[in-house]
Amino acid sequence: MINILAINITKQVEEPYKVQEILTMYGNIIRTRVGLSSFEDDNSGLRGIIILEILCAKDDEQFLELQKQLKSINGIKIGTIDFE
Repeated sequence: MINILAINITKQVEEPYKVQEILTMYGNIIRTRVGLSSFEDDNSGLRGIIILEILCAKDDEQFLELQKQLKSINGIKIGTIDFE
C-alpha cells in the first residue's frame, strides 16, 4: 500500500517554520518529500504544497499523530490518498 499526505500551506499560515520541525520529527516514516512553492503576485506571502509518501499504514499511530500536529498549525490544510 502507498500512503500519500498532501500539505497545503496557505498564505494565512502563522508559523511556517513549525511545518519543517514536525516533518523532521517524523522523518522516519517519510520515504519521499516533494515541495512546490510560489509567491503571490500581490506580495502577500509564500504559498505551497508539500507531498509526502508515508511508509506506514494510514491507521498507524505515528501517521495519525503527524496529521494531528500539522492540523494544529493555523493556515495548514492536509489531505490523504491511499493506493492499494
